[in-house]
Amino acid sequence: MKQKSDFTRLRTLLGEEPSRKAFKDILGLFRCWEDEESKSVGVEYSLGHLASWPDMYREATLKECWPHFPEGVPVNYFMLVRSLNVGACEIGAGGVKVLANTPALDNLTMLNCYRSMMGNEGLKALASSSHLINLIKIELGLNEIGDEGMKALAESKNLQSLTAIDLGWNRMGIEGVRAFVDSSNLKKLEILNLTGNKIRDEGVGMLAESVNLNSLLELGLNMNEVGDEGVTALANSLGLKHLTKIYLADNDIGSDGVKALADSANLHSLIELDLGGNRCGVEGAIALANSPSLKKLKELKLNGNHIGKDGVRAIAGSVNLNSLTGIELDLNEVGDEGVTALANSLGLKHLTKI
Repeated sequence: MKQKSDFTRLRTLLGEEPSRKAFKDILGLFRCWEDEESKSVGVEYSLGHLASWPDMYREATLKECWPHFPEGVPVNYFMLVRSLNVGACEIGAGGVKVLANTPALDNLTMLNCYRSMMGNEGLKALASSSHLINLIKIELGLNEIGDEGMKALAESKNLQSLTAIDLGWNRMGIEGVRAFVDSSNLKKLEILNLTGNKIRDEGVGMLAESVNLNSLLELGLNMNEVGDEGVTALANSLGLKHLTKIYLADNDIGSDGVKALADSANLHSLIELDLGGNRCGVEGAIALANSPSLKKLKELKLNGNHIGKDGVRAIAGSVNLNSLTGIELDLNEVGDEGVTALANSLGLKHLTKI
């Protein structure tokens, strides 16, 4: 009788609208399923029905998939999971090596290892794993990864399907950047986050000259000590002309760098630009307002850039920023005149958040 009710509940859950909650409920059902033989039938039955579900909904934590990790073995319903979250588990290089050698990872398309304390050795283990060839997205932030680990990632033949890599808050140096730009294994990469790696102008210049990163759509360079030189290289890059989102917050970019971005004919596809916490100034704000290359821009962040009331007036009066739906202007001493200019702007009538 219990088996029948389990199958009835399973059919109900599989018939629901795909969501993370529904998938969690399916995993919870299998966790409490007592009869192993009928459970295996249920898992196989679920595989077919879950095929149409987006992979991002088929997410589970390491604890849900492997309760006694690193001891024992994963649960048999691990095969249903497509996105594994190991974030903040701090399993270290040893734990990552155990994980990397597990055939249960064969079906994964997304892996979150944020703050796992893996270091170079852990990333090398992932890069050499033959069980991650279907991976398209990996999150590796805050893992104390240096150039050695970056090189292993860039040279991996097993991770050539990756379209998104998050390497924020690691220790990437120039050699790590060089490994990335020289790698022909990362040609499918669309999203790259290097926030907090301090690659500076030299590193950004190398990214800009790469012929292997042509597919990039999003580039995160917040807090990298980037100045006008690096941003100018980015603006002049032919290889990165498909970028739609650039994050450059909390760097050292002045009006010259902002002008280079505004004048670039290569960045006409931008829909999001984050320049918060730089030194844009009035001249930079005017350059952005006058840029015909930014007509597709929907999100613009200029908080903490000292653009003042004159800079805000230029943006409010722009005929090129009509597509903006969001703008951030905190900490800019805009005054009442700046606020009034924004409120009366005809060009910024699509704004939904300020």
